[in-house]
Amino acid sequence: MAGATLQFEFDDREREAEFLVAYLADAWDRFESADWFDTGWFWRYGQFDEYDVDYGPSVELVLEGNPDELLEAERGRWATLQEDRILESWTLERYEPEFESLLAQQRDAKGEVGGELDYRLKPLTSRFALEMAQAFEGERVPPVGRESEANPTPIGVWVVVHYVMLQNGYDWYDEIDAASKAIRNRCRSLSHYGGSERALDALREVVDDLEEIADDLESGTEPT
Repeated sequence: MAGATLQFEFDDREREAEFLVAYLADAWDRFESADWFDTGWFWRYGQFDEYDVDYGPSVELVLEGNPDELLEAERGRWATLQEDRILESWTLERYEPEFESLLAQQRDAKGEVGGELDYRLKPLTSRFALEMAQAFEGERVPPVGRESEANPTPIGVWVVVHYVMLQNGYDWYDEIDAASKAIRNRCRSLSHYGGSERALDALREVVDDLEEIADDLESGTEPT
């Protein structure tokens, strides 16, 4: 068993999105059924383009298994993607010999309980994200959605968290706690990557929204 990170680079965010539909969604089925893939997950980084970071349009695959057999099985497909001008380049970084396991790595970074949860959740969200990309053919589903006559209760990616929590038996308070934690986490991350002023602006918008909700509740108006 070994660990590695595969970095796929693209010319722009459109090619990055196309890669998920044209390659990774089908490839994930092969990965999960292959002897050389024990577990793994992926990240997209095109959304960091406007920030002062090293990330560009790219997809990072974190895997545990046999990287050599992965290369043998898949590099021909990557060459085709390069010929089709979807994929710009790829690189492989091995974790060995320091690597013990992704589970140990996650536990070391986030503690015994949090590390094991992360290790189990990330492959599940990767599978869902790929199925979603395939179902919508790469179309970007809005995070919230815009209210309109055709969309009176704006539907967007936000409902995914709600549906998952509802389907797993969580209540209103659990979901509010999760939303509050997400706001804290994302504001701290935005401060790190984009600066404290950006994070404060984003947080002030949230506070304004919450104060509006509080006013609606106090007046007996149904919040939207």
